[in-house]
Amino acid sequence: MLKKLKNVVFYLSIILLIFGILFVFNLMNIKSEGNLEGNDKKTINQEVDIGRADFELFRQVIAYSYKYFPEDFSIKDKLDKTLIKVKNNLNYLGYNVNVSLLNSDNLKDYLSEFETKVNEIYNQIKDQNIDISKSLSKSNLKQNQIEIYSTLNKYLKTYPGYFKFVLNTYCSTLDPYTNYMGPKEYKVFNEGISGGNFSGIGVAMSAVKDKDGEIIIIDVFEDTPAYRAGLKPGDKIVKVDDKNVKDYSVDTVQSMIRGPKGTPVNLTIRRGKDLINFKIIRDIIHIKSTKEKLITKNGMEIGYIRISSFNKDTSKEFLQSYNKLNRPKKIIIDLRNNGGGLLDEAVNIASYFVENGKLAVYLKSKDRIEKEYYTNSKEKIDADIVILVNNYTASAAEILTQSLKDLKKDVKIVGLPSYGKNSVQTLFNLMDGGVLKLTIAKYYTLSNRDISKDKVSLDYKVEFNDSNPLDFGSDKDTQLNKAIELLAN
Repeated sequence: MLKKLKNVVFYLSIILLIFGILFVFNLMNIKSEGNLEGNDKKTINQEVDIGRADFELFRQVIAYSYKYFPEDFSIKDKLDKTLIKVKNNLNYLGYNVNVSLLNSDNLKDYLSEFETKVNEIYNQIKDQNIDISKSLSKSNLKQNQIEIYSTLNKYLKTYPGYFKFVLNTYCSTLDPYTNYMGPKEYKVFNEGISGGNFSGIGVAMSAVKDKDGEIIIIDVFEDTPAYRAGLKPGDKIVKVDDKNVKDYSVDTVQSMIRGPKGTPVNLTIRRGKDLINFKIIRDIIHIKSTKEKLITKNGMEIGYIRISSFNKDTSKEFLQSYNKLNRPKKIIIDLRNNGGGLLDEAVNIASYFVENGKLAVYLKSKDRIEKEYYTNSKEKIDADIVILVNNYTASAAEILTQSLKDLKKDVKIVGLPSYGKNSVQTLFNLMDGGVLKLTIAKYYTLSNRDISKDKVSLDYKVEFNDSNPLDFGSDKDTQLNKAIELLAN
């Protein structure tokens, strides 16, 4: 990972927006952490990854999100939603929390009122002794899930932990991809993605965690450190270097696994009921992002090309796979569990199938179109297409799917609703040493479909018969069988 801004609403609200932003920044009185004086700097519990638990930080997050988030919103409305979500989540844990919505009408007053209400909620819960295992037992949660809530409950008993919970609750009212990273998490994230000697272990991971907060390994690439160590598709990552992945975002876990060539990373893997520890030495990873095979049905040849991700060579590899299959007239493009990657490569593949000069996708920020992508390729493919998608088809994979559907009307899409991410995030440095990862723009295809809300336009919803990723492309693959049926008839 949009909704078209209504012109009338936009122009009526733009003046208020500008004054609102200036006002919020004035309220913030931003200072670097080294310049904090006296009572401005609060003592932080070292177990909680947040640099400072006060509303100067909260106001900075509000200001950035209000200015740069690609859809207009009311700050008061978001703060009310934050209070409601905080209340509901705490009541779900078993706390007895009561809070009313904001009554003030101007920005200065309802920011102050929100601060008061947040502190009132903390005062309500800090002395409540609850057994959350009893509260959660009614929800039929697994033990691992109960442990996650228990960890949250422990942090809620400290004000910094509670404050971080409220801060990320606010972020969640914007979209699923906006969140606050504390200084420690950002350090881990930044170390993983910086430096010229970038390497990893050679696995593809699920875009989201499972219900237990663990990350599924979707694929293990041949001739990589992970393959040689014995990791398998279907394994679940529990810990990285003794850090439990449930405490980190998927992006951060990916960066924790990556690192300089020749350095070790220790993984704790759940395989069935067993926990297995692996020590793997990182290396430069060169992974072919496409796999192909030829399927014969009723005497008809159908090309099957699976794209695992979009890297700098994916469009070339796709064309190589197609030529290797002897350029069949019917193609299945498998984008299941493809979490995205480079948008340019997705547009390049779309360009193979339609004439040049067609608008494939454009990037729109809050108040303007930032960039347009047009089809342009000397190579052309004349073939009937069925695209396979599922709940983990995301970002550039969704853009390719919807773009082909918009530009080539006879394309059929089979599988399950896609993940719903057509947004772009960037990092904003915060006064506490942490960062705000904020959505700043969204991609649209020709049909102006907001993929984040509506997913891709599925033609045939087909359940997958088995949750085992190894069954993708096999005879057991019900979604693939449906695609074959459509192309063979």
